Amino acid sequence: MSIKLPTVLILGAGASHPYGFPLGVELRDLICEQTTDIRFTAPLRQFGFEPGTTKEFGQALQHSGFGSVDAFLEASPEFAAIGKTAIALTLLPLEQRAKLFPPKAPKNGHWYQYLLGLMGVGTDDWAANRLTILTFNYDRSFEHYFCTVLARRLKVSQLEAAKTFHIIDVLHLHGQLGAYPGLGSKPLGYSDRDLSLDDIALAATSIRTISEPSDLEVFVEAGRRISAARRVFFCGLRIRRREHGPLGKPYPCAECIARCNVQGYYRPGVGADSKASFQGSLVGETLSTVSIRVPAIRSRP
Repeated sequence: MSIKLPTVLILGAGASHPYGFPLGVELRDLICEQTTDIRFTAPLRQFGFEPGTTKEFGQALQHSGFGSVDAFLEASPEFAAIGKTAIALTLLPLEQRAKLFPPKAPKNGHWYQYLLGLMGVGTDDWAANRLTILTFNYDRSFEHYFCTVLARRLKVSQLEAAKTFHIIDVLHLHGQLGAYPGLGSKPLGYSDRDLSLDDIALAATSIRTISEPSDLEVFVEAGRRISAARRVFFCGLRIRRREHGPLGKPYPCAECIARCNVQGYYRPGVGADSKASFQGSLVGETLSTVSIRVPAIRSRP
């Protein structure tokens, strides 16, 4: 069994939420709360952000009216450096191996496991998969889950498993907490350890805000992947129309998303019937309407 038709999964914060990561509004609230906590302000000070600057950043974010840190930093680029560092400080400790595997893995909505079961891991079918992941998330939980299972089933090291994982293309549209080991330059291991200042700095500099020119290239590539796809799924995000992207230009992939054959929306943890529909539509050889429960599906012929 494998995913043989060119397929794109577009992931939002809800896709990582079952694995212990916050939604956009939750990340905003966490950072707002932490800007008055010495355990948070002390490491920020080591990066040159004095308590007064941290307090100003926290109050600006708190009173901005934005529902996410990303949107706030887009409108307030003067806080980009401290904002990225704050994101790294908050999310890196949440990259915990235990939350991906039993007994602490999600009891309902463990969609990494569902997807893995469709792709013939450890068999000859693996090479036939044609899957691209476009993610707005900074965490590397998807990569770590798949590479760990591949390493175990193939009886190879984690780095060797990463080479096999390359069958799946993962594009982090707004950057990530450092490249996953074996999948890019400047790698940073998946946490479960004491974090050094170098770790935090690497993660922070690997995050991109929407307004940064370097963001354009990955969105252009995302547009190509969507245009070439036969099926596109949205998982764990709300679709918000944007007239313009970085530098006042339209998002390169926005038009592609608007006209693509959207197979459906999947929200992890909404029931076994949703899991079955998600699985059936991913491995099916024909384009068919996906019947997934809430949120309602939208499909095009």
